[in-house]
Amino acid sequence: MSFLLIIIMLLFIGTGAFLWIGMAGSKVDPVKERLAKIFVTKEEKATLQLKTYEEEQLERSFIQRLIMPVVDRIATKIFKKGGPVKSKLERQLIIAGHPGNLGPNEFKAIQMLIGVSLAAFFLLLGIVGRMQFSLILAFTGIGAAAGFIMPKFWLGQKVTKRQKAIRKALPDVLDLLTVSVEAGLGFDMALAKVVEKTKGPLSDEFKKVLSETMMGRPRRESLKEMGARPEVDDLETFVNAVVQADQLGVAISNILRTQADQMRMKYRQRIEEQAMKAPLKMLFPMVLFIFPTIFIAILGPIVLKIMEEFGGM
Repeated sequence: MSFLLIIIMLLFIGTGAFLWIGMAGSKVDPVKERLAKIFVTKEEKATLQLKTYEEEQLERSFIQRLIMPVVDRIATKIFKKGGPVKSKLERQLIIAGHPGNLGPNEFKAIQMLIGVSLAAFFLLLGIVGRMQFSLILAFTGIGAAAGFIMPKFWLGQKVTKRQKAIRKALPDVLDLLTVSVEAGLGFDMALAKVVEKTKGPLSDEFKKVLSETMMGRPRRESLKEMGARPEVDDLETFVNAVVQADQLGVAISNILRTQADQMRMKYRQRIEEQAMKAPLKMLFPMVLFIFPTIFIAILGPIVLKIMEEFGGM
């Protein structure tokens, strides 16, 4: 038991040091503090409708005020170097739409925090339950591994869900874009109409293109980056067609109509493909759950009758 107590003490000391790294140096930004002191009177704040730094902090959630600064400090202290793993993680976060405004370093720090927390939980659970030492170590390792894997699984689900949402919304968005352009709107105004009338990740991507274009970035570059960002083949095909039409001076309405028809056909083909896979997917639950109950309902009385006949002999 003394050895287990030593492990618990080391674990809590390590967790405390880990959190201290995150809390150390997390001071208020002096620039923001000076800007917050500019508006002294209530009349000025009411006229300009601006909030001080303290008021903005109080309106933020508990996680944003306390947890995320710790994660940011831990990520800055520990994960300084890049690499292929970091590049791949950063790419996944971009495809997922940067959930929670997380960067690769912050994501790794969250993985470590969850792993340490689950490991400590299973360790204490094993000690309270008076399990064997080998089982305690096994559960502690499983908790640490689960804490490291769960955020990656969550991120993978986010990536898949966002790509499916973009792929599903693309035909409808292209129809709206085509109708808007054929009605006489310019391409940028048609994009603005799409952003106004639709919601979702594809609308967010178009909104980002409009923002970059308004800031002076060439529209072709913004469209090409948008096409490559979510890694959706249909969206990339549409962007390449629009960019090529812009370079060659082809009427954009014809390109949009052709792309809308092609996206509708692809969407229909995907639905038909999913429908053809349905019988195969239904086979396994039928064999495991439905067929046994049918056999019991049909053959059960016969088996009972046979048992009674042989029992009477």
